[in-house]
Amino acid sequence: MPPLKRHPALQPLSREHHEILLAVWKLRQGLAAGVAPERMTMYVHHFAAHYLQPHVAKEKAVVDLLPSVELAVQQYHIAVKEIEKNIAAVHRQPDTIKIEELANLIYNTVRFEERELFALIQSRLSKEQLQNIGATTAQLQCPLWPDEFWIQK
Repeated sequence: MPPLKRHPALQPLSREHHEILLAVWKLRQGLAAGVAPERMTMYVHHFAAHYLQPHVAKEKAVVDLLPSVELAVQQYHIAVKEIEKNIAAVHRQPDTIKIEELANLIYNTVRFEERELFALIQSRLSKEQLQNIGATTAQLQCPLWPDEFWIQK
């Protein structure tokens, strides 16, 4: 299936998804290298607070323009709650299993959003609604993290 041409209003959110998938990759690299879960948990906390949460807030504003009865909208809200729950679990007790579960959940959610949810948004929202979204979705800047645990030295 060829990639869907993303409406310009949604492109900043899609670019943010790339950064989120990069964070997942970093966690997976850390897991594969046997990095202490506490180091990765500090990164998870920082990334969630400074990037993921602001991203989700912008994204929710867009998703909530769709009727709440849409299955994809319901699936999105369930996934976001599950991610928040898993982030809290990682903070409470850092371990590799929880970090891996979180990474997989975030990865699958981003893939769902890109493949299904954004296609639905593009097909259901009016041109005017999409233009209004474009005015409010400036792309976030990914925060730097000094402990590059994902780089094998």
